[in-house]
Amino acid sequence: MNILCIETSHEFGSVSLITKSDIYTQEYTEKTYSHAEKINLLIDQCLRLAHITLNDLDSIAVNGGPGSYTGLRIGVSTAKALCYSLSIPLVSLDSFQIMHQATIANKHPSVVSYHTRAHEMMIQAYDLEGNNSPVQHINLNENQQLPYTERLWIGSGVDKLLSHLNLHQTPNIRPHARLMTSLAKEYTLSRHFEDYRTFEPNYMKKVHISKKK
Repeated sequence: MNILCIETSHEFGSVSLITKSDIYTQEYTEKTYSHAEKINLLIDQCLRLAHITLNDLDSIAVNGGPGSYTGLRIGVSTAKALCYSLSIPLVSLDSFQIMHQATIANKHPSVVSYHTRAHEMMIQAYDLEGNNSPVQHINLNENQQLPYTERLWIGSGVDKLLSHLNLHQTPNIRPHARLMTSLAKEYTLSRHFEDYRTFEPNYMKKVHISKKK
């Protein structure tokens, strides 16, 4: 089974390729938001490392959001085009469950945070069994009582919280293609697929219009 994983939800992008014998990963970290320029090169590099072609792929997994509007559009469009041309299924994973994969080895209840704008963020809590709460919207300017303060916090919202509470936190964890591999394989085996003809990213971020001063 060969599964391609594509992650372009934030400033850097990555690609992982799952094969029967190994996992190959390529990423770019030297130039931010260069997804359109780099993502197809990473895909080609992974295929070359694994000595297979696009025609050998069984499915493609992509981060469907939330994340950068442009980044998600590029990653999802790339995945959908490949699925269409190769007639293979599409798997969609979200940023919360992808980042949660980084905490499983810690065996500690966690909270995945995603910074949206200014003092706003979205969070999702996970227990030791991997069960998750509904996504909650947090505005630090509204004096909301922060939930789950005893848990391990990760994600892009952590930096905003450091000045508010002394949380158990693991900074610098962002969505990455290598964190998608286990779920991508699980979803492919269970045939948990999306319709690539109609699938759209889940931005989970309201449009913000600023008034001209």
